[in-house]
Amino acid sequence: MRYLLTILLLGSLAYGQAARSDSVAQTTRFTAGGSHFSGSPIVSSGSTSNNQTVPGTMYLCAANGYKYVDVANTCGWSGADIGSWINSAYAAITSNGGTIIVNTTGGANFSTPIRMMTSGKFARIVCTDQNSALNYIPTSGTAITLNPSSAIYVGWGLENCNFVGPGSGTSTTGLSVGGSNGAIGAEIDHNRILNFGTGITFGSNAFLDNFFHNFVANNGKDLNIPAGLTGTGESIVFDATTFAQTASYVPNCVTVDIGAAPNILFANGSFDNCQYEQSGGGTSVSMEGMHFENPAQPGTNPFIIMSGGSLSLVSPDFGATNSGRVPVPTSFISESGGRLSMNNARVLNLSSNAIGQVVALTRTAEFHESGTRNDSGSAITSLWSYGGTGCASASGNTFALNKSIACGPFRITVVPAIANIGSLPGCSSSLEGTHAVANDCNAWCSVGGTCTGGGSTHCEVYCNGASYFETGR
Repeated sequence: MRYLLTILLLGSLAYGQAARSDSVAQTTRFTAGGSHFSGSPIVSSGSTSNNQTVPGTMYLCAANGYKYVDVANTCGWSGADIGSWINSAYAAITSNGGTIIVNTTGGANFSTPIRMMTSGKFARIVCTDQNSALNYIPTSGTAITLNPSSAIYVGWGLENCNFVGPGSGTSTTGLSVGGSNGAIGAEIDHNRILNFGTGITFGSNAFLDNFFHNFVANNGKDLNIPAGLTGTGESIVFDATTFAQTASYVPNCVTVDIGAAPNILFANGSFDNCQYEQSGGGTSVSMEGMHFENPAQPGTNPFIIMSGGSLSLVSPDFGATNSGRVPVPTSFISESGGRLSMNNARVLNLSSNAIGQVVALTRTAEFHESGTRNDSGSAITSLWSYGGTGCASASGNTFALNKSIACGPFRITVVPAIANIGSLPGCSSSLEGTHAVANDCNAWCSVGGTCTGGGSTHCEVYCNGASYFETGR
């Protein structure tokens, strides 16, 4: 006798769990013993008889490239815990790759590290319940390693999981990306990685990896991209990802020290109580629309500390938000080397104690700025300051007015707001080389001409150490 069984397989194939909305109905025919099912046998807590269904839960342990794992090991994968069961399901996937559905409802503890490390075999691990944690018990080792191949393959990775470590002071890592095989094209989406010694770390041969809408928090270090890696860095993107500490402000919470990284991008996310640190002469990092804040505890730590490489900040938002609390950061950014550009920043200090400067510069720092908006009034004293050895200390006390000072290897360029000629800082030897825009010249701009004011023509002017002359633009 044959029976007709109609099963609703959701987009994530959660087998009875409503995980995603893009559902597809499939009809599977099988004989009474299930022997004609094209996959592993069906395991069910209910039964069917004479075209009638007895209520129960049905699981498909394997179908169409999918493998199913749950906290009760319903499908009988080998091993002692859910880490080993996921590894067993990964081993059962063909060389063409596949998806491992992990029903995490109820949560589970595990001691066996999850390893996607078979060369050329890519899988996507999808958890069904982010409210239920998978707790890594050992106080050393790495909970999840993604290191399958240096070949380019997209659409694999980790989704919707909640991994919790044994403590921020342990020698543990939540997620390791890359290594001897490599990790290219991984998608790490909608995950929580909490309470490890290091939340996320990178090995070699990792690029084209996309991290979207993750919450990485309360680790001893939330993210580490260390020096000494090879083949890592091209187009690594952290989009809408939050790095956070809830108890106190943590220095060096996110570190990017790789010596040569063509392009790492942070966009539309947050650093909450989490200091960003960058070094390494070849490091190239862009940040777009990132938010920096110290909501938990006051402290003197700058939000960004930089000693090398290139860092581009586009529309960053800096906020010292603990109203009335002391101490406050000495600066939002501390730069002692490398090249920093900052465009259209917003800075805010709600404390009654003033922050000395937005950017504190020392040694061989290079800084370029335009369009900073100060929403704090006198609560932030100056846009920048420089106190390096061998150069007189200087500070830019007026936001968005052009300042250009050369001090040995150090140079700062601040792009001006449009102003009338009389409002520009007086041209002197200390400002030689300054370019500004005057908006009240009384004649057309000419090369070497003089803007005398009183008109409405906009002209770029140049300070030659004694007077401003028009550049002809």
